[in-house]
Amino acid sequence: MEEKKISVENIIIAVISVAMCLFHLYTAVFGIFPTSIQRSVHLGFVMMLVYLIKPIKFKKLRWLDYVCAVAGGWASFFVCYSYDRYCSRIQYVSPVETLDYIACIVLIVLLLEGTRRTCGIALPIIAMVFMAYCFTGPWLPGILNHRMVSLRVFVENMYMAYEGIFGSALGSSATFLFLFILFGSFLEKVGTGEYFINLANRLVGWSRGGPAKAAVVSSAIFGSISGSAVANVYGTGVMTIPLMKKLDYDPVFAGATEAVSSTGGQILPPVMGAAAFVMAEFLGLTYLDIVKAAAIPGVMYYVALLFMVHLRARKQNLKPMKEGFVSTRYLFQNSYLMIPLAILIIILVMGYTAFKAVYLSLLSLLLIGIITRRVNLKKLLEIFIDGAKSAVTIALACGVSGIIVGVLTTTGLGVTFTSIVLSLSKGILPLALLMTAVACIILGMGVPTTAAYVIVSALCAPILIKMGVMPIAAHMFVFYFAVISAITPPVALAAYAGAHIAGCDMMKTGIQATKLGISAFLMPFMFVYSPALLMEGSVPQVLGCIATCTIGAFAIAMAVEGYLIDKLDVVSRVVSFAAAFLLIDQGFMTDMVGICLLVAVILIDKLRSKKNASMANG
Repeated sequence: MEEKKISVENIIIAVISVAMCLFHLYTAVFGIFPTSIQRSVHLGFVMMLVYLIKPIKFKKLRWLDYVCAVAGGWASFFVCYSYDRYCSRIQYVSPVETLDYIACIVLIVLLLEGTRRTCGIALPIIAMVFMAYCFTGPWLPGILNHRMVSLRVFVENMYMAYEGIFGSALGSSATFLFLFILFGSFLEKVGTGEYFINLANRLVGWSRGGPAKAAVVSSAIFGSISGSAVANVYGTGVMTIPLMKKLDYDPVFAGATEAVSSTGGQILPPVMGAAAFVMAEFLGLTYLDIVKAAAIPGVMYYVALLFMVHLRARKQNLKPMKEGFVSTRYLFQNSYLMIPLAILIIILVMGYTAFKAVYLSLLSLLLIGIITRRVNLKKLLEIFIDGAKSAVTIALACGVSGIIVGVLTTTGLGVTFTSIVLSLSKGILPLALLMTAVACIILGMGVPTTAAYVIVSALCAPILIKMGVMPIAAHMFVFYFAVISAITPPVALAAYAGAHIAGCDMMKTGIQATKLGISAFLMPFMFVYSPALLMEGSVPQVLGCIATCTIGAFAIAMAVEGYLIDKLDVVSRVVSFAAAFLLIDQGFMTDMVGICLLVAVILIDKLRSKKNASMANG
C-alpha cells in the first residue's frame, strides 16, 4: 500500500512538473501571456509542487500537505481567474471582494511556509518583520513612524497589483529565469557538469595546487549557470573536495575553496546565477549591459582566488595531480557539450534578449542530447522534474522578497532608510559605502541570491545613487555584498555546505572562506571609485584598471596567505594590504605608490629567502 501511495504522489509531481515546463516552453516559443496571468500561473505551479516535494515531518499530518498544495495553487490561480476584473478596476476606489482578502491571506501564509521549507527560516522572518512594520507604523517612534496601512490597501498592493508578490522579481522568475534553470538541469543530465570538471583538471590540474585550481575553474563555469551557491557547492564539491583532501589539502581549506569558488559563479557572466536578469529589469538596461559591467570584476574575483590557492600550495609544498586526467581525445570527442553555452553567449553578444538566447540554447541542447542518445523520453521526464523542482526555491524566494519590496513601497521605508544612512554617514561616501555593505551582508544572510539582491537593491541602492554613485555601480555594489553573504559568518550557507562535504568545523570553514573571498569585499569599493572596472570609460582606462586590479589581487593574496617565496613577516603583510588598498583608488599617484610598496615587499622577501637558504646550507 505504501509503495502505491508513493507512486501516486510521484506521478502527481511528475504531471505538475511537466505541465509547468511545457507552459514555459510554450511561452518561450509563442510569447508570454499578460503579466498577471504569466506570473500567477507560474506561482500556482510552484505552490502546488513545494508541499509535495517538501513534506511535513509528521507523517500523520501528511494530508495537510495536500490541502496546502491545493489551497496555495488556488490562491495563486485566482489572480489569473480574476484577470479581467483586476485590469478594469480602479485601485483604492473599486471594491475589494471577500475572496480577494481570503486568497491574499492564504497565499501569503502558504508562501512563507513554503519558503521556510525550501530556503530556511531567515527570509520568512524578515518578511514577517516587514509586514509587522507595515501595520504598526502609527505606533512607532520618530523616523520609523508612518501612516496607517489598512488591510484593504495591503491586499491591493501585495496581491492585486504589481508592487508586491507578483512584482518584478517574480516576473523574472516566471519568464527567463525558469528557462535558465531548465537549461541548467539539461546541462547536468547530459553530463556537461562532469565535462567541466574533467576539462578543469586537464587545464590546471598538472600545476602546483592543481586540485584546488581545478575546483575553482569548474565551479566558476558551473556556478555561473547554477541559480544557487549552495547547490553549486553540492553539485561540484562532492567531486572536488574529496580530491583535494586526498592530495593533502587541509579539509577546512578544501571546503572553503569550493564554497568561495561556487559563490563567485553568481557574479560571473554569462548567466551570473540568474540575479543579473533581475538587475537588468530594475535598471532598464539590456542583459548585455549587465554582462559587460560584470565581466572584469567577475574575472578578477577568480584571479585573486587562484593567486591565493597557488600561494597556499607553495607554502605547504603541495604536489600537483599525477593521475585522474582524461585524455585529450575524450575532451575533443565530447566538446559538443559546450555548443549550447557557446550559442547562449553568441546570441547575447549579438544583442538579442536573454529570453530568446536561452530558448535557442535549450533547443540546441535538446537536439544534441537526442542525436548523441544522451536524452531519451525517460531522461527528458527527469530533466523536466528536476528543472521544476529547482525552480521552486527561486520562485518562492522571489515571491517573498516581493512582499518585502511591497512594504518598502507602501510605507515609504525605503526613503526612511535612505535618510537614516545619509544622516549617520554625514554625507561621507566611504562611510556610507561601509554602512551599506554591512546592511547588505546582514540582509543577505541565509537568503537565496536573487531574493537577497531584490531586497538590498530596493533598500540600499537608492542611498548610493542619491550620493552621486552611478546606478549600475550602486546596484553592482549591493549585489556583490548580497552574494558574498553566503561565505560570511555567522550565516555562511555556502561555506557550511562545503564544511559538510569536507567533514570539518563549519565556523572555521566560514572564516577561511571569508579570507579567500576577501577580494570580493574590496571589489565593490573599486566600482564606485573606478568606473572603468565596469567598462565605463576609454579603452586605455579600462586596460589600466585591469592591470592595477590584477596587481592588487596579487597583493591581497600575499597579505592573506603570508607567503611568496618565503614566509612573510607581519610588516610585509601589512604593507601588502596597504598596497592593495592604494590600488583601489585609480589615481596615477596612488597606483604608483601601491606598486612601489609591493615591489619593495617582493624584493625584501627574495633577499630574505636567499639569506635563509645560505644559512641552511651552512
